[in-house]
Amino acid sequence: MEPFSVCNEKRSVRAYGIYPKTSFFNHDCLPNACRFDYVDSASSDGNNTDIIIRMIHDVPLGREVCLSYFPVNMNYAGRQKRLLEDYGFRCECDRCKVESSWSEGEDDENEEAMDEMDGGEDDQEEEMEEEEEEEGCGDDESSFPHAYFFARYMCEKENCFGTLAPLPPKGHDDVSRFLECNVCGSVKEDEVGGNP
Repeated sequence: MEPFSVCNEKRSVRAYGIYPKTSFFNHDCLPNACRFDYVDSASSDGNNTDIIIRMIHDVPLGREVCLSYFPVNMNYAGRQKRLLEDYGFRCECDRCKVESSWSEGEDDENEEAMDEMDGGEDDQEEEMEEEEEEEGCGDDESSFPHAYFFARYMCEKENCFGTLAPLPPKGHDDVSRFLECNVCGSVKEDEVGGNP
């Protein structure tokens, strides 16, 4: 079984499990938390079934903690189809509300924009901000408000599509400056510095 590889564009299922408490997490296409599993890690008895939910960024008090049930890079039509077939519901999160108004051409253009965000994130963020200011569409609901999420929290490794979350802090008041991918395990320094 090969769960992740640069050559393998699709991830395979590594394990199945029933986690009663974790099953209470709802889905959001722009999650504020992600799941880390350690089924491939060694444990004293040889069976590691631990999973950990980590917050991706700070959230306001009272906001629901949500996971994405699949990689966040899926397009609108693919997400809606999978959620309906596998989970029995249509998603109406903020991201889906924005993307539902896009034409297919716009969806493809925005997917290409996500693909291009692998390198030069700082330059691209500045360019996007400048374009939004010039076009006056920074606050327009049909713009691409989640571009920042992809630039900061999506793994840059080819064919990984994992979500990055801060490493657990070492002390009570510490905030980690490093983000770990929940799929391939790679770690990168958070250039923004700590949680927003």
